[in-house]
Amino acid sequence: MTGEETVERLTAVEQAVKSAQHQIDEMKELINSIHELASEVRYMRTDVNKMQSDIDEIKSKPKKRYDLIVTGIITALTSGLVTYLLTSII
Repeated sequence: MTGEETVERLTAVEQAVKSAQHQIDEMKELINSIHELASEVRYMRTDVNKMQSDIDEIKSKPKKRYDLIVTGIITALTSGLVTYLLTSII
């Protein structure tokens, strides 16, 4: 191998290394972006879980009110029936 061939091969290797280093740098940037995205998704998931629990709470309020109304009506009817029966007996 002559000196010129060695220089040519060394130059080719240097260019390949520069190209590879450039690709590595781009991949590092991409990896950092992916890490940031994953972190944001984690925070979004926390927010979505909180919103879901708020929605579940809001959805359960009408049911609680309905149950309270039904309980009140049953209590009133029962009280009225017991009062009627007691007044009929006395």
